[in-house]
Amino acid sequence: MKRWFAGTVFFFGLFLASYVLYAHVSSWRMALRIPSDWSSHLRKATLESDGFKIFRDGLDAWMVDEKFVVSGTSPRKGIFRLYRPSKRFDSATLSTRFRVGEFAAYDVFVGFQVAGDATRRVAFSFSNDESHRRFRLLGVGANQGPIPESDGVLDDLETIHDVAQTIHVGDWHEIAIRFDPRNQQFEFLLDSIPIATRRLGWMGGVDVEPVVGVEERTPGSNPHVAFDAISFAAAPSGPPPRGTRFVDDFPGSTPDPLRWQTTIANDWRMNGGLAQVHTGGGLHLEGSAAGVTSIGISTPVMLCLYPTELDPVHIETTWDIRTLRYAAIFVSISNEQRTFEVDIRAAGDGERRQWFFTGQSDGSIAPVRTEGPAIEAEGNNSLKLDVAYDPWLRRATVRSGGTVVHQKGYELSRKEYVRICVGGHISSGGAFDATLRLVDLHFAPY
Repeated sequence: MKRWFAGTVFFFGLFLASYVLYAHVSSWRMALRIPSDWSSHLRKATLESDGFKIFRDGLDAWMVDEKFVVSGTSPRKGIFRLYRPSKRFDSATLSTRFRVGEFAAYDVFVGFQVAGDATRRVAFSFSNDESHRRFRLLGVGANQGPIPESDGVLDDLETIHDVAQTIHVGDWHEIAIRFDPRNQQFEFLLDSIPIATRRLGWMGGVDVEPVVGVEERTPGSNPHVAFDAISFAAAPSGPPPRGTRFVDDFPGSTPDPLRWQTTIANDWRMNGGLAQVHTGGGLHLEGSAAGVTSIGISTPVMLCLYPTELDPVHIETTWDIRTLRYAAIFVSISNEQRTFEVDIRAAGDGERRQWFFTGQSDGSIAPVRTEGPAIEAEGNNSLKLDVAYDPWLRRATVRSGGTVVHQKGYELSRKEYVRICVGGHISSGGAFDATLRLVDLHFAPY
């Protein structure tokens, strides 16, 4: 009996030790797959030691004046790809700094490809051309999705074609692609400034290879592209920590990706329109539209904090408004079912601005818009907008300069997941130009 008991204890201990060892090995393997930051100035002699792999077909690379230069010619469409070993796809930014030596029919791109399958990729591309330079989105709409028939072009990014004309021969520029798995959103940046966003069906957690490269669109284009650096930055993101104060005066060159999700001209169809956002001394939002052809009112620029559970929240904002014509700037708390939004709106060409409040109230299913008082501008078109929402009482309170301008019950409930957003709305022929100087947010009773 004692031997049987001792044997049982021994085998149970052996099983437990094996399980613990397996758990540790699995965690080590996962740790190795978690993205870690890296940067390389691309010296051909150290590419292998830096962990890069090369795919070449008709194009090759040389060191010229201490720069990594891709060039060559081919009777077919030449390709050169430089990529790193696979990483788990998660919040991250991949960027490269480059310079074109001429205008010809080829693409310079940065992106991610599924490990072992370069046909399944998503890449932000500068499509070079003497007469029609543009940015494009190449690849597939989802890591398991069908491959586009249009020469691998997923989106022509029409709304930012004019931006590509700012790239000239001999000038250094940086292009970057940022991925946010929480809402499957990609953000595209030129020289650290967000210029477009798209939501695609890519999922976090798959194994991908960061990749940059050059591809000819026409055989014999003979590209000459110099690369100066490639950088990868993991960006674990999330909502503001509970019980803490969140303050942002936007001091950097771009909105902090650890805090903000940026949407620019997404699902917006313009004729002669503009949508842009940049930071430094505040968050500068601009939008204009000679004509909106898809819908009467649209949202060309919006920044949102990451989704969070709703507790009593207080949002203080300070705005400088220079232009507001057939447009509005807003602060909102919302999810897919319910919303509460505060608009500072100008319905015409004049200087008259007015408060509007939108949301579900008194059991309504559809949002109801409530008209508020006219706005008296403070100083040089500046004002303070404070929004408080108490989900226990389901009550919103809006103050401007310490004066209550709105108080009403709405349907957002405690512990619902919501996004807190700022941005601009626009109607056909409208424009807005404003700076958000400060956001001061905390989850606490008002």
